[in-house]
Amino acid sequence: MKSPLNEGNRDTFLWRFAVLMLAHVALIAASSHAQFDSGSTGADGAFMPTQDVTIDMSDHPDGIYHYTEVRIPIGVTVRFIPNSANTPVRWLVEGECVIEGTVNIDGGNGILDRPASGGPGGFRGGFGGDPVPGPGMGPGGGKVVANFTGSGGYASYGSAAEENAQRHPSGFPYGNIFLLPLLGGSGGGGGTGDATSSNLGGSGGGGGGAILIAAKNILLSGEISSRGGNAGGNGGFGSGGAIRLVCSGLVGTGQAATDGTGKGRIRIESITNLFGGQLLGTFTSGSPGVLILPQSTRPSIRIGSIGGVAVGVNPRGRLEEPDLILPETVSNPVSVVLELQNIPLGTDITLEAKPRSGASVVVIAQNTSGTDLDSSASFSIDLPEDGILEARAITNISVAKGVSGGENKVSLLKTGLSPTGEPFSRIEVASALGNAQRLVYITESGGRFTLDGAN
Repeated sequence: MKSPLNEGNRDTFLWRFAVLMLAHVALIAASSHAQFDSGSTGADGAFMPTQDVTIDMSDHPDGIYHYTEVRIPIGVTVRFIPNSANTPVRWLVEGECVIEGTVNIDGGNGILDRPASGGPGGFRGGFGGDPVPGPGMGPGGGKVVANFTGSGGYASYGSAAEENAQRHPSGFPYGNIFLLPLLGGSGGGGGTGDATSSNLGGSGGGGGGAILIAAKNILLSGEISSRGGNAGGNGGFGSGGAIRLVCSGLVGTGQAATDGTGKGRIRIESITNLFGGQLLGTFTSGSPGVLILPQSTRPSIRIGSIGGVAVGVNPRGRLEEPDLILPETVSNPVSVVLELQNIPLGTDITLEAKPRSGASVVVIAQNTSGTDLDSSASFSIDLPEDGILEARAITNISVAKGVSGGENKVSLLKTGLSPTGEPFSRIEVASALGNAQRLVYITESGGRFTLDGAN
């Protein structure tokens, strides 16, 4: 029988695939609560400064603080020294969080010969240079164009920074409305120097930092500030950062600010929202959702190649411009190679080819090459002329445990926590060519929390 791969018009041959994974782990079930539960263990006690304080984050390498309560009085400003990993600030508070003073995670201001650092979780600015300056750091950092004499490009984040013919290009907007993952602002680009003078070019301002505050209730009558830093000389300005507030009730007439030439992002997730203050930035709101995404243990699967032809990292998924055209020499069965991360060796991987019509073809293989952190699986499968190629895996996630009151506690970094205080037990990941990845976090009792484009 003639292989279906040798039929039809190959100029319109397009493979689309969906990746579906379930990550299972045995957890200790937590009781549900009527109110939002931040998941704080209270290990860091109460945070109630009476004068200005700078928190050195080096003793919290993950940036997560477990407070019983937080009270920052009028006239008191809290600042931060980022840890070595430059993580965002994450305050998990058992009770009330009252901010009458100021929490400051602004990006730094640039000077002529040195770019500014970002706030915690934010990115630094670029170096000024002659003849070529440096771009701003971060996904939306100000850009650099060769053989162009001008000021540094502005950084973008939740909104695009303005363009100017006398400047290098601005960065592109990035992130998503959920602030997952939690990212800070980007740095402004450096400006071009002048070889005929002592001006070596100004440096870019730093991007505003990123902060998550999750508490039973939040009173904000003061200010949370995550502004982008000013430029040094003719450098570009940094973008505003990220502020995410998650609670049962939010009140106050204060201010959350992520100002910058490119505005930062503000996300409020509250069961009851009576806040009457100012929100300066790209703002969204919703019900309390996933607090912290798993990091190092998050599993992933992608299709690396089909029939020996590599699949692009950023496929477009457009029929008029195929992402993959198999050569005429390829016939069924076809080899398919999957690339996997954080899935233990020897795990059963299911590959299913779903044609436009008719029955699916299912093949099971194991990832036998590589390590538990980075492995691959090879398949031989009969593929239809067109359709969807889907890969699925169910795998255990190793969890960090500690003892508190005789119960096992599961690391929030590795499992996340639902708004009812119930740990997540499974992660469902789905992706297809040309589409953003979708994450669904599933609790022990079956609660599902969907995050589109969260990665």
